[in-house]
Amino acid sequence: MNADIKRPRAKAKQKALVRTAQAITAELISTLNRGVDKIGLAYDAAEPGEPVEVLLDHVSDILGDAIRPIWNEPLTKADTDAAYSAMFVPLAALKGAIALSRNTAIEHVLVEAHAVLDAAQTSIDSCAGLSNLLPDGAAREEADFVRGRDIAINMLSEGQGLFGEKECYRENRNPGTAQDNFVDGHLQDIFEEPALRAGFTSVLSHLIGSGETIDPEFFKRLTLAQTQGENTTVCTGLPTARASVPRDDPLDEALNVICQARDVSEKVADDGGTDVLRGVHRLLEGAVDKVTAAHAGRTKALNDEACDELAGVLGVLLALDLDELLLYAVETLVVLAKAHVDAASVVLST
Repeated sequence: MNADIKRPRAKAKQKALVRTAQAITAELISTLNRGVDKIGLAYDAAEPGEPVEVLLDHVSDILGDAIRPIWNEPLTKADTDAAYSAMFVPLAALKGAIALSRNTAIEHVLVEAHAVLDAAQTSIDSCAGLSNLLPDGAAREEADFVRGRDIAINMLSEGQGLFGEKECYRENRNPGTAQDNFVDGHLQDIFEEPALRAGFTSVLSHLIGSGETIDPEFFKRLTLAQTQGENTTVCTGLPTARASVPRDDPLDEALNVICQARDVSEKVADDGGTDVLRGVHRLLEGAVDKVTAAHAGRTKALNDEACDELAGVLGVLLALDLDELLLYAVETLVVLAKAHVDAASVVLST
């Protein structure tokens, strides 16, 4: 008998548990839904018209916008990066809601919601495991282009099916009969998802620019690369897209955040707020004007004015008793807005 057979076998090593991006994403979505549900429970339990109820309504809106990229298919690093950055604002506003709910029945629910959503945000940080398993944004951009393109193709096909029908023509409709505006539903899809616009408009640009009647099936060969001046041998005559604008514009972010701070302060001031709260709201309106001017002008001087205005507002907020005046969320939003304006100053100085 072979001696090797008598030798005790080594224990087999356990296989390392490898979690897929799909499994991690499913867990992340479950966690986000739990946080959203907790906010919903608190909102339903809050007294209608009370400042905390108004603020929670605002939190729900901006949180939904912030985490929406996580539901994109296919999910990309660009989606997780966008969601991670956008979640800072609703989480800050949620802290303000916690302050508003102090010593009430919904305080612990909001604290749990914040903990759940904060953990979810941490899990989608670029240094976390999920981001490392995802493709870059190119796949997302191409997928959005194809979806927008196909919406345009379907719209054209539907229109050709109605061609000559009196429902679409003013002159031929019966009196009192409304037009069959079949285009509206397709446009709504584009309005709801602006990322689909490039593919949609590329089809229409070709069709309108050529002045020809083209079979919609022809556009199924259209790719994003062709609209950007690459690989145009398959489908010639397509318009070349403009150079892409950087998505992470600090002044865009600053304007968005300071407008949210103004909106929160307005809601709190309108719901039985004090003269101090109304004064803070007026200061924020002035800050919005300055940031808007900086956003439009793109000059170092206008940006410095916006920075000084935000510093002044922040100084007032820091001098107030936030626990009493319930302006923690507003203060945090102003800090974020100023950080974005400061980042823009660096860009404008180069």
